[in-house]
Amino acid sequence: MPRWDNSLLVAAVLALAAMPAAFIVTLLLTPLWSWIEATYGVEAIGHSGPADWCFLAVIWSLSQGSCHYSGAAGGGAADTLN
Repeated sequence: MPRWDNSLLVAAVLALAAMPAAFIVTLLLTPLWSWIEATYGVEAIGHSGPADWCFLAVIWSLSQGSCHYSGAAGGGAADTLN
């Protein structure tokens, strides 16, 4: 399996694993989303909780951090060991 296939597979698994944590972190960041809505006028908090883009922003940031930490995105710590 080529290296980019492995990297893509690892990134997908890490993104799926980040979803439960992203849900919890997004809810914990409710004061931040309220501040963003009040300051910038961007719809961030609705009657049912944070907007979809809030969840996507947290999922993306967690998955990017996980990929960088594991070296899956390239240029990480795993590349220096080879």
